[in-house]
Amino acid sequence: MRVLRPEDVLVTKRMALTEHTLDYESCLEIARSLREQIDWDDLRRRTGSSPYARAFFTLVEELGILT
Repeated sequence: MRVLRPEDVLVTKRMALTEHTLDYESCLEIARSLREQIDWDDLRRRTGSSPYARAFFTLVEELGILT
């Protein structure tokens, strides 16, 4: 069975965010449960063009998920 990497799931979810669909809940659940397995630098590079995706980094840093 083929499975997506956590980074691919998070990129897909975060790049779909808009001002009308700002639901970070599922992204936060993934980030909390897989924080050690996520390549955060890769994720930041791949989602840097979205202001909503960049805001997610502020959120995970303030919540202590990403240190």
